[in-house]
Amino acid sequence: MKKVIFSMLALFCAAFAFTSCEDVPMPYDQPGEGGEEPVIIQPTGEGTADNPFNVAAALEYVNNLAADEKSEGNIYIKGKVSSINTNYDESGTFGNAVFYISDDGTGKNTFYVYRALYLGNKKYSSGETLNEGDEVIICGKVVNYKGTTPETVQSEAFLYSLNGKTAGGGGDTPSGDAKGSGTLSDPYNPNAVKNLTWTDNTTYDTTGEVYVKGKISRIADKGTFTDGGTYGNASFYISEDGTENGEFYCFRVLYLGNKKFAAGQTDIKCGQLMNYRGNTPETVAGKAYLYSLNGKTEGGGGGGETPAGNVTKTVDGAVVTLVVAGATEGNKVTVDLSAQGWESGKAVDPATITLSDGTKITFAKGEGSNTPAFYSATKGVRVYAKNTITISGKAVAKVVMTCDSYNGTAYTGNSTLYASASGTTFTICNEHSEAKGGDQLRVQTIEITYAK
Repeated sequence: MKKVIFSMLALFCAAFAFTSCEDVPMPYDQPGEGGEEPVIIQPTGEGTADNPFNVAAALEYVNNLAADEKSEGNIYIKGKVSSINTNYDESGTFGNAVFYISDDGTGKNTFYVYRALYLGNKKYSSGETLNEGDEVIICGKVVNYKGTTPETVQSEAFLYSLNGKTAGGGGDTPSGDAKGSGTLSDPYNPNAVKNLTWTDNTTYDTTGEVYVKGKISRIADKGTFTDGGTYGNASFYISEDGTENGEFYCFRVLYLGNKKFAAGQTDIKCGQLMNYRGNTPETVAGKAYLYSLNGKTEGGGGGGETPAGNVTKTVDGAVVTLVVAGATEGNKVTVDLSAQGWESGKAVDPATITLSDGTKITFAKGEGSNTPAFYSATKGVRVYAKNTITISGKAVAKVVMTCDSYNGTAYTGNSTLYASASGTTFTICNEHSEAKGGDQLRVQTIEITYAK
């Protein structure tokens, strides 16, 4: 079977883990009985289907978000129902429920589950309803509502498991679901894509690039890439192990380089997902593409380096390295963005840092919708879609950016991020297909190596 990675635009990133205790609140205490010492409930879990957050970890994760900031993808939270505001009701018009969960089923240190859909991410129509003390797993997006209330996002979360029962009726959390974070270095598996939050008969609100990796399990009728074809695309199914179990349908996917297939062509690009007729998650025709085929990517290699004009980009974990072609390296300087005195949660002001040697580093909105902002929790500047960083004053040979890594995701910007060098000006752009969305570039430090 052939291995394939293809890229699509989507809203979700699916794998999380929490940061160190230095970045988040300490574990909370539960009072003991009869004057005993409080019981400390430690945060546990990674926020995945295989290893959900406990409530302590979920509270910790959400409290690390800015006021009204949503998670960038679905997380899984396991707890016990402590109280119920609105239960699932087959006569109700919304088909959801509002309730609280905690680690021990008491009313202390609770997480607010707001208008969560039922098992299978569907409106409730029949089945078991909630009781206090039930053990549940919730899957969905979360938000730090007004900076004071950690909760799920209305209608963007659902009851994944109720006392061990999932939508499929099994007693265990399915193994293999929601693997990966949707990035190039950690792509989703096909099961994770199928577990994303679908809305019947609609397309995703696609605001970022997502990568999915799998093995071709079968090819649709007349679905192969052919020379001189009218459409220049292919339709096929992928799964994690190459069997028909857990397949995801790749419909009319363009070739490497996001182009129509032609003999000898070795290029590619990205696209969208939809839930066709409410029952078939698949790619949107002509709006997804083959990123890699048996390790071969757009440039004919196995990935790793992305050329951008006269600057080569390499991403290694949470480090982005930008090297100017032909430049000879000289002296270097490192700038800590957490030490600039900016106010957390606000646009960087002033937007230009002037170093002792006269070099200027300027953060700008560019063609994006949002302005670069500093966040103390992530120890740096969040550079959004189409925002720019300009280094000026001296010729640059290399720039190394150390970025925030949180919940298993390295925030190194979009795959289309590029840099260019001209004279004494070096420009970085977090390029994206739209003026908003995509993957943030959360820069903590910038190491500048000047050209000799």
